Amino acid sequence: MLVLMLCKIKIINIKEAIFSFLKEFFQPKQWFNSLVYLFAIYWIIELILKMIGLNSNPILKIGLTMLIFSTIKKKIGKWGPYITLIISSIRIIIDKSVYSLYFWKNILILIFAWGFIRSFLGGSISKLGTEIFSKEIRVKELKPGMVLSEVIQKKGKIKKES
Repeated sequence: MLVLMLCKIKIINIKEAIFSFLKEFFQPKQWFNSLVYLFAIYWIIELILKMIGLNSNPILKIGLTMLIFSTIKKKIGKWGPYITLIISSIRIIIDKSVYSLYFWKNILILIFAWGFIRSFLGGSISKLGTEIFSKEIRVKELKPGMVLSEVIQKKGKIKKES
């Protein structure tokens, strides 16, 4: 699909994709959530990998952290930041490595990489895909086999039958 998107792309689509990327990338709420989630989850992943002897593999740590980050965010929803904030507080008390510059350099790189990936996939690629692969048509013009790209709500009063 990415190759097809590149073949069908127009200059206006590129501008919109860049704008979507920047809009998504510079959201303060997303940065705070990423910091709290990654600070807590990375620590738990590190502890688990240390127990099974795979602690020296940074790519595995980052990959698992991002996978679990996405899963927790989808499953826990609005409670996620509170739970990870509690875990982060525990980490600040227990884990003395958080007081080093080396740690903060690594966690900031991880957060920046996560923000870049999240913005690229969630903002620009998603927007490009919607622009290229969908078109707006009237409900009356829908044909069998067409797939809706968004929910259609009927305006006006809804009658309930009893």
